[in-house]
Amino acid sequence: MLMQAISLLLLTIGMEQALMEPMVKKLGDSDYTVREKSRVLLEKQLAISPWEELLVKGLKKDWKDLEINRQIHFLTHPKWGSSLTVYGKYPWLDSLPRDYPDRGKIISIYWNKAVSVHDGKDYLRWRHATYLWMTDLQKQGHWTSSLRKIQKEMIFNELRWKRDGRYP
Repeated sequence: MLMQAISLLLLTIGMEQALMEPMVKKLGDSDYTVREKSRVLLEKQLAISPWEELLVKGLKKDWKDLEINRQIHFLTHPKWGSSLTVYGKYPWLDSLPRDYPDRGKIISIYWNKAVSVHDGKDYLRWRHATYLWMTDLQKQGHWTSSLRKIQKEMIFNELRWKRDGRYP
């Protein structure tokens, strides 16, 4: 049953990717209007697909043309590329939900890896620890969307902490 579901998923993704290939090919066209029309169509197609992230990764891997790869990158960069690369935007690692698996272990490991500032306040160390943890998750292959979900929960916890007057 599981194998059938996986096969169906792969078939669906493969069919969607095959439908997108003619549009992707036009991203390398020398005529700007052709490239722009293709980009708009691809954006719409990707927006309605539940497999957006898998499709983009597959398209980038399949197309070796640098211009096409660049165009594919720009299709998705505003959505995925912003907050996971700017370390100051991370919530603190100790804002992980209390029921997060191995929460204490994660905090301990990354707190010890983070650089201490020795200014009497360790907020920079917390930010650095969070940055290290998030980038490790990315390297392990976690989807950007799943990391954003974790971040949203952490931001909610941090805002609640500040609202309750526990902000230093």
